[in-house]
Amino acid sequence: MSDRFAELSQPVGPVWKQISGHLGPVIRFLSSCDCSVTLAPILAARRLSEEVPTASVREHELQGGTNMVISRATIAVTAAVAFAAAGTGAAFASDATSSTARATQECQPGTLKATTTQLGTEQAAMNHAGTFLKLTNTGNVTCVLSGYAGLALEGGGHTALPTQTEHGDTYFATDPGPHDVTLQAGDSAYADLVWTHTGADTAAAHYLQISPTGGNAHSTVPFEQDVDNGDLSVTAWSDTPPAV
Repeated sequence: MSDRFAELSQPVGPVWKQISGHLGPVIRFLSSCDCSVTLAPILAARRLSEEVPTASVREHELQGGTNMVISRATIAVTAAVAFAAAGTGAAFASDATSSTARATQECQPGTLKATTTQLGTEQAAMNHAGTFLKLTNTGNVTCVLSGYAGLALEGGGHTALPTQTEHGDTYFATDPGPHDVTLQAGDSAYADLVWTHTGADTAAAHYLQISPTGGNAHSTVPFEQDVDNGDLSVTAWSDTPPAV
């Protein structure tokens, strides 16, 4: 038992002696739990019980009134314990809220791996071509992602190519719009990526930089495509692949 609970286990006066006997299990629980408990109400009730004069208790005993004195003191201490327990519950609730906040923290770029994938579909029509972007949470905690991917084309030798990205509907898919996507460990988010290849001012891409939300941190993946004017269109991240 910790020092701060030791005082409660030392009965002082006949009233507290009987009360502490009943509250023993409660006090032992509070002393052993890993929680934040304020003892001020309990200690105040203890001091209150000590103010009941011993002579008065003896007098009430002779008159059969000890139970009345004990009952009033018990009510005071019970209320104090309930108040302290409420503080414990609040601490637990606060811990739970903190845990939830930690569990839904924003995804960090270092824990996200980006790739391209067809997912068994073919996006090709009227000089348009497309693929899915896939972003996987490789960390060990749940996180939240929202918005659009940042994209940049690279040529041979990873040279930068002029790139313009349009956010919204693509030729093949409807944009769900920016919204929170919760990714548990191992889960993936998806977006649709589309470009044209008519031969107009073609950017001969070899690689594609994919930033989860447009920051500097990014993944670089193979991307052997001819892209008109370096123009790309992309939908917002979603927890399921966009319908195409």
